[in-house]
Amino acid sequence: MKLLNNLNVRVKGITKAGLRFPATFLLLAIIAVLNAISIELHYDYEKIILALAVGVFISADAQVLYERFGKVFYHRVLLYLVVVVLTIGYYLALLPLSNISQEASVRTIVAVFALFIAFMWVPCIKNDNDFNAVFLINFKSFFTTAFFSVIIWGGISLIIAAVNQLLFHVSSTAYSHVTNIIWVLFAPIFFLSMIPIFNSSSKEKEKLEKSSLYPGFLEKLISYILIPLTAVYSLVLIIYIIKTIAIQNWADNLLEPLILSFCLAVIIIYILASGLKNSFARLFRLIFPKVLVPVALFQIIASSINAYSSGIVLGRYFVLMFGLYSMISGILLSFIPLKKNGMLAAIVIVFAVITITPPIDGFTVSRISQTAIFTDTLEKNDMIDGNDIVSRADISKEDKNAISKSLQYLNNMGELKDIKYLPEGFNLYSDFEKTFGFSLYDNSSQVASPVQNYSLDPQQPVGIGNFEYMSNISLPFSNDLQNTISSFTKAGIDYKLVYSVSGKTTVIKIIKGSTEIISAEINPMIDSIAENSSDITKGFISQDKLTFDVSNNNAKMRVIFQNISINNRADDIPFHGSAYVLFTIN
Repeated sequence: MKLLNNLNVRVKGITKAGLRFPATFLLLAIIAVLNAISIELHYDYEKIILALAVGVFISADAQVLYERFGKVFYHRVLLYLVVVVLTIGYYLALLPLSNISQEASVRTIVAVFALFIAFMWVPCIKNDNDFNAVFLINFKSFFTTAFFSVIIWGGISLIIAAVNQLLFHVSSTAYSHVTNIIWVLFAPIFFLSMIPIFNSSSKEKEKLEKSSLYPGFLEKLISYILIPLTAVYSLVLIIYIIKTIAIQNWADNLLEPLILSFCLAVIIIYILASGLKNSFARLFRLIFPKVLVPVALFQIIASSINAYSSGIVLGRYFVLMFGLYSMISGILLSFIPLKKNGMLAAIVIVFAVITITPPIDGFTVSRISQTAIFTDTLEKNDMIDGNDIVSRADISKEDKNAISKSLQYLNNMGELKDIKYLPEGFNLYSDFEKTFGFSLYDNSSQVASPVQNYSLDPQQPVGIGNFEYMSNISLPFSNDLQNTISSFTKAGIDYKLVYSVSGKTTVIKIIKGSTEIISAEINPMIDSIAENSSDITKGFISQDKLTFDVSNNNAKMRVIFQNISINNRADDIPFHGSAYVLFTIN
């Protein structure tokens, strides 16, 4: 009976959430319908769905904004009109794009993150609501939603699998439809059903107080597991920072993620522990904000040193911004009372807006920085004549590396067309060497990798000559492996193309019945590639260096490697890759 009552309460809560957030529910329903159509018809609604997803977060913010400041019904109508305008405006901004670019994706993710933080912060603006309690409610609701959604999704998927195996065939799209309904429609509404109205009747205030209580498990998890683990982690991190300072290794790639994860963990645990009264929580709140400040400052200094030498890229920009935010947070948490922690949310929103607003956003700043690196390196080496680039192969490896890396980054960002001095229609991969006088790939100052990669230029056609058949073959290396790549019949006789590995020997062979009629050993071919691949051009080697012929009176075979990775370490697999196999049966 208790179970039925709890189920009834939860169903009513979901219904109330749909009525409380009607615009959010409507947008989620439209997304679910579009996803269902895409699953069945394979039609791409990517831009519409992305715009609607942003609209979901805007509409949720609009509702809590109305609950906090709205006085009359038309305030709600006006806010929902704003939701419609912003959602349509975002879709129109995406419409001219041929596809969803990295820039559009990053801006959207940051904007959605800021909207979610606003969803928690708005109820606390000029109000008695404690941001720590609101954050705790959202935190518990998120993980409760994830738990129930996984159980329901997994359970229904298992039922479908059982029906498919035991009763009758079920379309494979059924799993996609279940995933769509559970994670797009059910999970968000279930989450919202657990969020109380923060300005309402005494009944809702009771719900708010109940929702902001710590479950015993969570209190123990924070106090006796997360806080001690963070303390040990911080000790290890501080020792590592001291070591880094001592050996002057500012470019250590391990340090950045370690510090960022530490800063994020401290801020989240501090907010979650704000309502706890035990000694572990009190010591954490007293000590760790002070630890956060120098750690974040160190990260800012280390990233700034790296940025000075190699410029700012998008990832480093966000690292610097998060480091700055962490340092400010540490200072504030050291002095402000616990009930003022909502300031952290407000500052997050400000930082998020800064990172996506030109001309101070990450894309603009990184483009300016990398363009400056490129131009300064050209000027330093007298490689500019008027508006033209003078090719020079005798510049230092460091300067070659600077030019290559800056252009590769700008190319990935789609910004090459706006770079001064580059020839019109410049293609990074086909025009780099003739423009600058050295290869895009021969200037790395790093230690050579034990793995050497060789590839066929995918833009160059592969001639099939007078061969009858062609197969594509993967080249894994595993002892005692034998795979039948393809089977075919000629003149009523059955043949098989087989790839086999025995010990250190790898062979491609054609078998007629049970008799091998021709074979090609792969190992000597790979040795030949490694020995005769000095003429790499534009990252690829010529087709003739990757082509090998074998023939006898029964058949002839040609192996053309598409790509091959050769590992020179004795304790690892010697190679892997793929190849075309052309063959004719005489």
